[in-house]
Amino acid sequence: MRMTRVYTNQPLAAALSGHSLIRLESMGSAHLIKVLRMRAGGKVTLFNGDGFDYAAEIETPKPESAELRLINHKFNPNESTLKITLIQALCRGEKMDWVLEKATELGVHRIIPVQTERTEVQLDAERAQKRLQHWQRVVISACEQCGRARIPEILPIRALDAHLAAKLNRDIAWVLEPGSPGLGLVLSEFSASNDIRDIHLAIGPEGGFSERDLAQFSAADFRSISFGARILRTETAGIVALAVLQNLWGDLK
Repeated sequence: MRMTRVYTNQPLAAALSGHSLIRLESMGSAHLIKVLRMRAGGKVTLFNGDGFDYAAEIETPKPESAELRLINHKFNPNESTLKITLIQALCRGEKMDWVLEKATELGVHRIIPVQTERTEVQLDAERAQKRLQHWQRVVISACEQCGRARIPEILPIRALDAHLAAKLNRDIAWVLEPGSPGLGLVLSEFSASNDIRDIHLAIGPEGGFSERDLAQFSAADFRSISFGARILRTETAGIVALAVLQNLWGDLK
């Protein structure tokens, strides 16, 4: 039987070793009691991003602040061995939500939304902060659904050059660009013994990366690569690439 999973921003390990009773936040409580119509004695799995699942039982089914008794906890093994950082150019409307949701399901480790020369979405500081909070809720919901117990990190929106100046460590740094060498040709340069773990993957906006963007990637030691002859939409390209990478070196192989 599938167990209902709910995220809570509380120190569950400390609660388990103490009195073991917690009050769930209003959003999680309303989902359990109003939407799922769960009652006292109902079994739930809680997680807070520390990598463990916490078995719990509803004691007081209040829609605004349900009380749950923690029973035990166990390590959640559903994280990929790959640490993939998705550098995603901002895209319009619900496309960004879709990218974050599906990337989370495919085991992405970190997501960095960037503004590029051709990015059509322009956000001021207040709207950017609200969007970031919304995206965090999107990935948490995706973790509840797909069974992850660690929340992918989402960095604040930044300009592409500001991100590349950070020079984060990685084993592979690829930027998807139509017309570049194909995946098969690039993979031929890797031996079977290569220990690939940390991958940075950059996806352009609706209009693609500009020549200036690509020059910045090249200066930061990113390699241009393509995934076949067809040009993929921005909301498709990263998801396809994540699936391929997980199949090559991650937990889909």
